[in-house]
Amino acid sequence: MYWGWVTDSPNPTKAAVFDPVLGFGSNSKIEEASSNNGHPPLRDGPFTSLRPTYWNNWTEPHYLSRHWQLDGFNDLYSKGYSSEVISVVNAETSYDAFRNALESGPHTSVHGGDGGPIGDMGSQNASPNGKPKIPTDPST
Repeated sequence: MYWGWVTDSPNPTKAAVFDPVLGFGSNSKIEEASSNNGHPPLRDGPFTSLRPTYWNNWTEPHYLSRHWQLDGFNDLYSKGYSSEVISVVNAETSYDAFRNALESGPHTSVHGGDGGPIGDMGSQNASPNGKPKIPTDPST
């Protein structure tokens, strides 16, 4: 599944990607954050049993969490990845300017809007949730 976040920016919480049956599931159970190491577990969808291991720079097993930033006006920070913003990003003429505009605007908005301060996408160190390289030689 692909999230066309520019197309969905007018109402991102209704995007097919967040459908509990056809997509990746909706928001977390915010009221249950304390039962999940401070991370609200997903409410529904195929990833409710997924157990990421890392949060920021430490090991903290928990159920996958989304902490949508919803205010009724700019849900999931959607103004940060609107078609108007993307037009400005695409107008950049150098790689560095384009990269900076993309990273500091739409990319950051998607992470912040979906993850918030305690969801997995909100932390730059937790969003990929990869496992650290384990050395094969115990002396290293």
